[in-house]
Amino acid sequence: MVRGDAYFTNKDYIEALQDYTTAIEQQPNNAEIYYKRGLTYNYLKDFYPTAINDFKQATDLNNNIANFWAEYSYALKFSHYGADEMLAKAIAINPQYKNFNHTEQEVSYL
Repeated sequence: MVRGDAYFTNKDYIEALQDYTTAIEQQPNNAEIYYKRGLTYNYLKDFYPTAINDFKQATDLNNNIANFWAEYSYALKFSHYGADEMLAKAIAINPQYKNFNHTEQEVSYL
């Protein structure tokens, strides 16, 4: 996961995906890894359905992390299904997400 984070930071998203996928194989119940892989898919654009699957897995494993719900809503925005509901969950956990903008992603919470 740490190496995947380094690849992500350097915008080498394909390498990051490979490392996150390997990490998931080793730790299939780690919500954070699913979140990070989903975030990586969000940055690749056009992979939103795959990102949605990862965010769903992350929130199924830990539904109390605002970042998970916020990025889930971002991915859902492009599939036009459930984005507002996911953002409402993020805001319920952390009110600072009230101003979350689906069009501007933040990476500071990796």
